[in-house]
Amino acid sequence: MPPTQPTSYWAIGLNYADHVAHQIENLDAERIAKDAQAFMPWQKGVSCIIGQGDTVILPAESDYVHYEGELVIVIGKPARRITPEEAPSFILGYTCGNDISSEGSWHDDPSNWRKKTSDTFGPCRAVDRNRP
Repeated sequence: MPPTQPTSYWAIGLNYADHVAHQIENLDAERIAKDAQAFMPWQKGVSCIIGQGDTVILPAESDYVHYEGELVIVIGKPARRITPEEAPSFILGYTCGNDISSEGSWHDDPSNWRKKTSDTFGPCRAVDRNRP
């Protein structure tokens, strides 16, 4: 079951070297290589979050679907302008999830919005509060 009251969903793009290499090999190499040099945070709508075993619904216009396993850190209380030393006290727990992307007629759109923010595109497991 996903967190019961998510208010936002943040992610950082192209943060695994092997994934960057795979993307360069299979997609727009020049764009991916350029994007991998930048810090790329982005947001998904909370409607993308579904629980383990729930059905992912693909948009009709999807012609390529990609998914990546991700470490998910669940923040348990409001956090604003905190120091790195304070950050661990805001973590509710950890889980794993899938970051799903779909490409269709919007392939050339440089924004992650259309390819990553469809409802159900963020399945995750229950939060483990016992792991560091």
